[in-house]
Amino acid sequence: MNISQKQQIVPYKWYTYKYVCTNNILTENDIDLAINGFINTIFNELSNNQYLLIIFKIQTEDKLCRTISTMQRINKLDKNELLSVFNEYWILKSNNYAQFSITEIHFNYKLIDNSLKITKSKINRSENLRYKPELLKW
Repeated sequence: MNISQKQQIVPYKWYTYKYVCTNNILTENDIDLAINGFINTIFNELSNNQYLLIIFKIQTEDKLCRTISTMQRINKLDKNELLSVFNEYWILKSNNYAQFSITEIHFNYKLIDNSLKITKSKINRSENLRYKPELLKW
């Protein structure tokens, strides 16, 4: 969804919020601006107990989309945590994309139907994804 578009968001349908990067280099400030735009456009329209799934992606100058984070389940009460988590993922993966011109940040998201009685957010922090050799022992 572009910032200028307002529409009724329905559960189980995926939407995309796009933020255009002005200098083709993605910084933490860009992520902050994108999240705040998403919050002001989407989150502020939701109730406190409405959950959504969200994934952080980037688009390169060649129109290639790359996924940066894992899927997060969150409500508007945890929106500040979302910024922190997405910045952590970007710090981990930014070296992989140093040679690319990044033109857009995409947040793919969908609402979770309230009838499922979800009672908490599920934040997948980047430190949970680090290499753990003890898990590979036979």
